[in-house]
Amino acid sequence: MSLAIRTERQRLVVEYAQQHPFEQAGDYAKAALALNIPMNTVRHYAKQFGLNMKMPGPRKGYSIGKPILPREVNPSVPLVAKDNSLAERIRKYLMKYLCTKDELADFFEVAPKVIQAGLDELKERAVTLDCENGIYSIQNDIRPPEEPVKETLEGLGARAGHFVIGHTADWHTSSKYCREDVITKLYEWYAAEGVTTVYHAGNWCDGQAKFNEFDLLIHGVTPQIHEFLRVCPQIPGIKTKVLSGDDHEGWWVQREGINIGQLLALEAHKAGRDDIEDIGYMERDIELAPGQIMRVIHAGGGSAYATSYKAQKYVESLQGGEKPRIVVMGHYHKFEFGYPREVYVLQPGCCQDQTPFMRKKQIQAHVGGCILDIHVNDGGIIDEVGCRFKSFFDRTFYEHKW
Repeated sequence: MSLAIRTERQRLVVEYAQQHPFEQAGDYAKAALALNIPMNTVRHYAKQFGLNMKMPGPRKGYSIGKPILPREVNPSVPLVAKDNSLAERIRKYLMKYLCTKDELADFFEVAPKVIQAGLDELKERAVTLDCENGIYSIQNDIRPPEEPVKETLEGLGARAGHFVIGHTADWHTSSKYCREDVITKLYEWYAAEGVTTVYHAGNWCDGQAKFNEFDLLIHGVTPQIHEFLRVCPQIPGIKTKVLSGDDHEGWWVQREGINIGQLLALEAHKAGRDDIEDIGYMERDIELAPGQIMRVIHAGGGSAYATSYKAQKYVESLQGGEKPRIVVMGHYHKFEFGYPREVYVLQPGCCQDQTPFMRKKQIQAHVGGCILDIHVNDGGIIDEVGCRFKSFFDRTFYEHKW
């Protein structure tokens, strides 16, 4: 032992550790109780005199049976926060390791209560902080809510069982190809048609990655959120309920461990935008009436040879007894309305012109948005669904004086 024992408390801790080695973080609390010494003092002396060398260090690889996937570091993409605060250093550390609060306190050489303050700050910043059995980690995914969003016929403006819902997807705000003019016109249409709720099926911003750097007008997660809030029309009587995809805005979830939908909701609240609501990540069920489910999803993968193929195969893949009544599917930048396996399926189009990437992949953009006209019969069953698609053309079409 390199350091001399100078106080009675130090002696007590050393003698205790010789008989009861510190092997788990909980051993500090036991020692504190036995010696009538504050736990932080025990922890400090254990570290000072090297009495906790047998304690497990940070764990890599698995968190209670769940693998922690490696994250690629892209130096061209700035982290969410550039400060060197303790909370930010904890976030970076937990992106790599799984730790208890006491292990974090040992590593950063501060008291556990200071670590707790940092963890609380991460929660306030919408970081995907997870804790199981006292072990903290930052996840590159978001746990789906168990309960559906519950709508009411009154809230949807139903008359004699009929109501309308606006649907949109794939705005890619902050991209130079985003069609802000289309978004504005769509909301004017929604208001004129009596829509009270608009569901957004994902990719509400363009995100940031190496391959879309030169497509962006605005960089960084918070600036892109503010751009979405600027572009999204605020019309009295209309709420926009936003699903986040696992690409574009979802890159910040996977790369920085940010709950992007929660951060959007927080920034919307700060801006006084009570008309914008986060409904989740990748997929969320909406209960329009008891037992009548509309599922809003942001799909994945590339477009197929036929516009209807991906939506059709999605419905065909669903397990029997779990089919929703309606599926609204974003991601493919297409308009399509079908009825495979007695499920109404809608792809609501997009609000982004064809990009160079889309041309490279021979992907067409159906620019526009939709209204679904839905009827619930006296038995509480959705028995009618009509669809209207408002289409738009490329920018240059509107630049001509016809």
